[in-house]
Amino acid sequence: PSELATTAVLAGALDRVAFETRLGRDTLHACTEGADARWMAAELALMRTRIDTWLGGLDAEPFHVLAHDAESLSVARSGAGLVVELERAWNAEARLASAHVLARRWIGGLLRFEGDDRWATLGLARWVALTRLSEMGLLSPEELATDLTRHEAALVLYDATEDEELVLLARSTLFAFDLAARRGNGDGSLRALLLAWLAAAEDLRGRVPRERLLADLADDAPRFAAWIESRESTHALAAGPCVRHETGVHRRFTWGFDVPRPRDALGAVVVRGLVETSPAARAGVNEGDVLHDLRGDSNHPERPITARRGERTLRWPAFDRQARGGRWRVVAGADPSRCAEPR
Repeated sequence: PSELATTAVLAGALDRVAFETRLGRDTLHACTEGADARWMAAELALMRTRIDTWLGGLDAEPFHVLAHDAESLSVARSGAGLVVELERAWNAEARLASAHVLARRWIGGLLRFEGDDRWATLGLARWVALTRLSEMGLLSPEELATDLTRHEAALVLYDATEDEELVLLARSTLFAFDLAARRGNGDGSLRALLLAWLAAAEDLRGRVPRERLLADLADDAPRFAAWIESRESTHALAAGPCVRHETGVHRRFTWGFDVPRPRDALGAVVVRGLVETSPAARAGVNEGDVLHDLRGDSNHPERPITARRGERTLRWPAFDRQARGGRWRVVAGADPSRCAEPR
């Protein structure tokens, strides 16, 4: 994006980069082999500036990010900044996780509704993160479709009681996209509603009343209740001009036992925590087995898992549950610059 090229570098090294943005100085302290610290710092500075100003924020305090390698991806707030733990690289998944936390700084910190308002800090913040990253050119239409499909899968593969927050994230994200696409741009857009709710929360110095929320949603209030509160089985019908809804089969990936991370450096895996009803157990894997060359791909659960136990090669399905549900695909010829809600 052009804004990255025009961001002024104040200081730069392989492990420390500082940028001057419209909101102040952003500094990245990196201890990672999975990312170019200079490019990562530029993208994070642009994300914070775009999200904060888009939400009406004027946080001009110095912003610090600490990034380091870890066994799994994690992004969390820490004082006036973020701690980013990178599993593999600075990629679309890491960008989205960082943008989501940045959006939650404002929505979670300033906006409260009567009752359980996690749908706002989860779904609304996710919508802000996805649309702003798309607008900045940091999220491709394919990556947008992948994330929406992941939420659709959560609705049919996970239990709303046992995996409550995962399912609530999925429902509220899809509701936000559907609502934004139906309302379009202008005074009644989802962004206009969000800014009005932020202003109301500030004026009230507390939680926005449920009556105000439902009144502002107007004709969409019954759909809100069905999606978020009643948790009926439903799906989004619209999510902007770049992706289209269809149906397909979802499969939930599982090893069937505890697998240490990262696996790349492991010569063998000792089976611990075997789920007795899992496909692995049905294939003959036992607690305490030593497996070599364990191979499986969570992004492709349709492909079987294979492993070697002694001289024998074992093979079993990589999923423990499958169901039909919504999926999203990129519209042929879609202009990536139009994926986000118009400013």
